Amino acid sequence: MVETVFSVMIKGIILTYTVLLFPLIQKFLETQVSQYHNKQKQQEERINEINIKYLSPLRLYLKESYIRLYKISQKIQEVDSHLSLISLNRALDLKNQSPSWVINEGYYLISSCYIVGCLFACIKRIRDNIAFIKIGKNKDAVLLQYMDQINLAFAHSKGGGVSFIIQLSIAQDIWLKEEQRLMTYREFCEMLLNDKIQEWWYSLIDFFIEAGKKNEIKIKRLQLAINAIENLANFLDKNIGQGDSIDIVKKFVVEDMITRDDKDGET
Repeated sequence: MVETVFSVMIKGIILTYTVLLFPLIQKFLETQVSQYHNKQKQQEERINEINIKYLSPLRLYLKESYIRLYKISQKIQEVDSHLSLISLNRALDLKNQSPSWVINEGYYLISSCYIVGCLFACIKRIRDNIAFIKIGKNKDAVLLQYMDQINLAFAHSKGGGVSFIIQLSIAQDIWLKEEQRLMTYREFCEMLLNDKIQEWWYSLIDFFIEAGKKNEIKIKRLQLAINAIENLANFLDKNIGQGDSIDIVKKFVVEDMITRDDKDGET
């Protein structure tokens, strides 16, 4: 009889504590779950902000570079020489050129260098900050490999190319570190007309000049660069989306639906 009463008392105490504690435990668990979800959301937002900061400029200049290089490659197939790219006979002839020349006769050549230089800068920024960029499990190495393909397409040494070290120098020139932005085209032209700086760009300028002259090696490297750019763009489309795919861009270029003030390289 004593044990029965005692058991009833224990059960009563347990029930009382359960009734009192359950709402507290439930509230605690709800708070923990809410904090976890908030933390996950904040982390996703930070990752998204970082990806936008580094990957959006890359995707822009992948598209711009693809459009320009594809148009060049198509024009080279149609004519004996791409006159807009051979406004100089060699990069050394850039010395003593005026702003007027850059705006007019030299526009297509120099703007081609600007677009690719911006691409080099975007690639370098991602390499320098790869630890902070998240695009999927074990995808960092793949991203680096695709970027390497672009660098290697321009870096081919046989017959002259833009070495990887020079590509890094170009990237540093065109990226304004203190302001955390790429140079505008005007700023780039003003820099390039500086005789002491322009020599670091000679190999890239010569790359386009020789391509314009239908140099066989440069044409092959140009096509490799186009393919590498397309591969990286498709990789980013597949893993992060949020933009026009390179297939759509290609379709527009092929159908000549993209109209720009780049004088289109028609001469």
